[in-house]
Amino acid sequence: MAVLGKGRSAGGGWRRRGALAAAVLVAAAVAGNVQPAHAAQDPFAGAQWALTQIGARTAWQRSTGAGIRIGIVDTGVERAQEDLAGKVLAATDCINTGGDPRACAGSGEDDTGHGTHMAGIAAAAKDNGRGIAGVAPGAQLVVARVLTKEGGTIVDVEAGIRWVVQHGAQVVNLSVGDNPLAQNPLDLSFQAAVEEAWAAGAVPVVASGNPNALGPAREDFSSLDALVVGATDSRGAVASYSNALTTTRWGLVAPGGSGFGDGRDVISTWRDPSAPAATNRYAFRAGASVSAAHVTGVAALLLAQGLSRDAVVQRIIASARPMACGPGCHGLLDAAAAVGATATPAPAVAGSRVAPATSPRPPASPSTQAPAPPSTSAAPTTAAPLPEPSFTDGGDEAAGLAGHGLGAGAAATAGNGVGQNPAAVWTGMALLAAAAVGLTARAGWRR
Repeated sequence: MAVLGKGRSAGGGWRRRGALAAAVLVAAAVAGNVQPAHAAQDPFAGAQWALTQIGARTAWQRSTGAGIRIGIVDTGVERAQEDLAGKVLAATDCINTGGDPRACAGSGEDDTGHGTHMAGIAAAAKDNGRGIAGVAPGAQLVVARVLTKEGGTIVDVEAGIRWVVQHGAQVVNLSVGDNPLAQNPLDLSFQAAVEEAWAAGAVPVVASGNPNALGPAREDFSSLDALVVGATDSRGAVASYSNALTTTRWGLVAPGGSGFGDGRDVISTWRDPSAPAATNRYAFRAGASVSAAHVTGVAALLLAQGLSRDAVVQRIIASARPMACGPGCHGLLDAAAAVGATATPAPAVAGSRVAPATSPRPPASPSTQAPAPPSTSAAPTTAAPLPEPSFTDGGDEAAGLAGHGLGAGAAATAGNGVGQNPAAVWTGMALLAAAAVGLTARAGWRR
């Protein structure tokens, strides 16, 4: 496969896209407040409102994504996490590669939690008596670690895209974001790598991002061959922090969470840097990153049904539930309708702006599967907030950043959260913003 683009681009820095922090939990952390769903054997099933919002459980009547390889291009994935064990077929580190996938080497292990969270949303095992279920619980993972807690560069993201496709990824999750100074238009070398994945037959899924220091709706996705995803909150309405989908060809929204750091956000698998040996950590998080992972999972469900790349995109767009989400948005992700399982599910919480459901079909027959063994997850606790990383690329170009971990070191922001000197420090990745929901975040952006 040809290596596209130059060794470094003008938008040299990268950030993980949009997750807005939350509590970190051990596997039974919400047991006192959330009851398991009646038909599920996963302890946190009752907390997974996002699966209800998109009709994922109904979709499993037709497909679980079995046999499909999902590419996770992110901070890596914790292989030993109890809901992801055995799912990672191949993994590597694409750090300091110059964009060449042949230079990727290493374990692909997560060091921040973000990639593990995306992987769980897309493909965590179900009915195993552990934690949660992913949208495509039968799918497997191919992982390229392109970001660390210190950040990453655009060329490493490009190498990661190429590597996962070369190792069989049929859908590629890109919960990453470009340097804010290179957002309009979209960085051409990143676009080239995405188009390369598309040309190889994979379905790229890109998070639309959260507003940043330059404001919302800065990136132009109008010519990108990828599903571009914005966020809805727990009510099914467009999340206040989600970038507007104004220039996308294949834009839609999916559950991203409300941004409160509680059950209104999306729970998934987690790697807790403060407890690196733990394999039973889960976290509630919010952001466009989270939304993209849901669409990635639905793409895997459709690929497992034998649909082609083009047909997968067409089905996801055509089956989206109409709602007011921007001129470039086709509606809310609907897994059940996409796979042709049953009628569209009702919104998870009253107050949503999505279209009403039609009459459902008769439910499937009860499962005869034997009960799963009791969970060995730790007792309920809520971990202290994680410190938030500042991302730099160590070069002479602008560095990317992440605003994913709210912690004790996070600087409070006011108004739109932009620092006094954005050329030196780019503050306010959250932009949810602090004044809106009481969240604070800091993300360093330097030349």
